[in-house]
Amino acid sequence: MGSTQVHASTTASSRAVLSETTSPLRHLLGVLLCCCCCVGTAFVSTVFVGTAFASTAFASTAFASTAFVSTVFAAPDASGEAGGGAVASETIDLIASDAFGDVAQRAGWIRASDWVFAPSEDVGKVIPGSGVLLDREGNSGDLYTIAPLGDLELSGEFQLAPGSSATIGFLGRYDIRFTAPVGGEEAVAGDPGTIVGATPDQDIAPRLAVDCHERIWNRFSISVRAPRFDARGVRVEAARCIRVVLNGVVLQVAIDIDAPSAGASTHEVASAPLALRGGGGPVAYRQLLARPLTNRSVTPSNATQTSPPQSAPPLTRVVVFSRTAGFRHESIGVGIEVILQLGKRLGFAAVATEDPAQLVTWLDGTDVVVFMNTTGDILDDSQQSVFESYLRHGGGFLGVHAASDTEYDWPWYGEVMGAYFAGHPRVQEAVVEVVDQAHPATAMLPKSWRRRDEWYNYRSHPKAGIRILATLDTNSYEGSTMGEGHPICWCQSVEKGRAIYTGGGHTIESFREPLFIAHLYGALRWAAGDDRLDSAIPKELSEELSPTSNDRNGELKSPPTDAPPSDTEPSESKDSNHDESEHRHD
Repeated sequence: MGSTQVHASTTASSRAVLSETTSPLRHLLGVLLCCCCCVGTAFVSTVFVGTAFASTAFASTAFASTAFVSTVFAAPDASGEAGGGAVASETIDLIASDAFGDVAQRAGWIRASDWVFAPSEDVGKVIPGSGVLLDREGNSGDLYTIAPLGDLELSGEFQLAPGSSATIGFLGRYDIRFTAPVGGEEAVAGDPGTIVGATPDQDIAPRLAVDCHERIWNRFSISVRAPRFDARGVRVEAARCIRVVLNGVVLQVAIDIDAPSAGASTHEVASAPLALRGGGGPVAYRQLLARPLTNRSVTPSNATQTSPPQSAPPLTRVVVFSRTAGFRHESIGVGIEVILQLGKRLGFAAVATEDPAQLVTWLDGTDVVVFMNTTGDILDDSQQSVFESYLRHGGGFLGVHAASDTEYDWPWYGEVMGAYFAGHPRVQEAVVEVVDQAHPATAMLPKSWRRRDEWYNYRSHPKAGIRILATLDTNSYEGSTMGEGHPICWCQSVEKGRAIYTGGGHTIESFREPLFIAHLYGALRWAAGDDRLDSAIPKELSEELSPTSNDRNGELKSPPTDAPPSDTEPSESKDSNHDESEHRHD
């Protein structure tokens, strides 16, 4: 067993033992790979004759692929395993690249070009060929990749015979299982998308009860982040299931996995081979695409994104902060609820608070913080320091409307905000000129966007280098003091982080506009590191989230939701003169 890290195990105990034997071999492989660079690939074939690595196809494909080598041979970290995160961003086809080697035959798996079921048949017909990995009998051993993988997004398709299940073990330790069918309308542990716990009572149920289809191909996507370790090899962060999607439905989002699944090695590591579990009944896989998760890219603040990347980090967690120490907008409640609803419908965790102490404790693991119509001095010196560190080191920030009427005595915040509030005329219609549509926050907007809101004047124009996304046509309304090019939406990079501001959002009605909701979602995605222009909220959803109620309490009248609630229910205050009179911050 020590001569190979791709193995078949038929019992839970052997699975755990075999997983433990992989680490010394991976260090040996790192040395051998360096030798290969000097003496040629023939050395690989000579050394590994008689082992699982003798696969000619893998030697010529996987070892010759720079992307695959850089992915699987990460530098060892303090845990004694390969590095905690893969360094390449290329997508690898695990089946086409022969990443499982020829051990598929030894483990009882076979290759095929398809697996076809006739109506009502329980036994599928195997079409000879390649491209499909098939556990035809349903009692084969586990199948492992030859090389270790770390932080990973895996997508592909699986097909189940009646009564079967498909289980994928990330790092050979954290199992996610798909079974068919579900037991009822409410999701329970054991339903498709369950994260398998160390014991049955620790299984984590999916968010929704969604059936797997039998006898046809099901599409899935799973993102898992490996655990993190300090310099002593002590785990400091648990593994995390970032997202599980089945046939387009999000089943899991941002779940910490406290311990390996039942039967797997309990020794946690930063990278290890991926496992396709056997023994769950007949199952087949195809189009298995593995993409190492990488740190978010940061676009220069003055760059125009003309060629968005084809992949992007997922938006997993948003915190909405709405503390006010000055004027309080009655739209805060509905603004919060829209963000929570977006999270529920689009698969990211969203929470809200007005407690600054709670905010700073939630920053770790948060992709974007939204300042929802905050005003005045809302963070003390220590909290400011924590927030500043969060943003500088890769966090995201979205300021809505009165976020520019906030923290006047905090110079760093003023730099991040780009411009402070100065005053405003009455609420009225104006034309927003979208000057940069090559951005996720504005790509869905018309070039000239007429809408009603409270249009701020600012103390200055944003400094050079800040990317202006939209301006106001000052001839379309009364009260601008800024002249031509009056800014209303802009963004910038803040070291490793990102900050974006939108001047809309004073009125309750703003959060009932499908385009404004889509604008906010695009801003969230960009702040989280996603530059794609094709990731806009579906039009049907933005319309569904646009309530028709004319209440004046800021309450969103939308379909029932179980989205994470705010930890405090924002109280609404109303200034009857605010909408109709000039307002200035003194």
